[in-house]
Amino acid sequence: TRRAEASGVAWGYGAVMAIATNTFLIVRDQQRASVLVGRCLDYIQRYDLPPTVPITRFAEQYLIGIEAPSAGVVAAMRRHLDDHHGFGEHWASVLHWSLLADTQLRSGDPDGADETLDAAFAHSDAGGDVHYLAELWRLRGEAARSRTDAARGRRCPHGEANSVAEDCFRKAMAIAAGQEAK
Repeated sequence: TRRAEASGVAWGYGAVMAIATNTFLIVRDQQRASVLVGRCLDYIQRYDLPPTVPITRFAEQYLIGIEAPSAGVVAAMRRHLDDHHGFGEHWASVLHWSLLADTQLRSGDPDGADETLDAAFAHSDAGGDVHYLAELWRLRGEAARSRTDAARGRRCPHGEANSVAEDCFRKAMAIAAGQEAK
């Protein structure tokens, strides 16, 4: 029984560390997030919490991608997110997909970001997770705007990207206002 209790405490603490790490990622405090990711990884190894490893590695790659976004970072993030889902874990999936889409955009892949955002919107619709909807629409607008920047006035394959971007940004603002976001 003591071992089961210790395991439960370890799981609880591991979950709190992962949630704290995600919170710091949301507010974009890279220094604090890096410290927490390191502590999470140490804790995970100490208490053998394998299902927590992929999402912590995902966060680690996201932090690397802030400084040096690349296709390799995106691939590693996607692999860790798939591993996380492989354990049956889907908490904060919309947040994680938004971070992946953000990294894809910064690495110059708006089409990949759109695919990731499609998955995030589908998960949000299916599960009612609306906490990150404004961010998803903002990212969708950034993807459309990056296509306009790349096309330099040529017609984009997704229609008129300027109009699409503006519509997405308006929708993001309306959702944020409706949620009384600051």
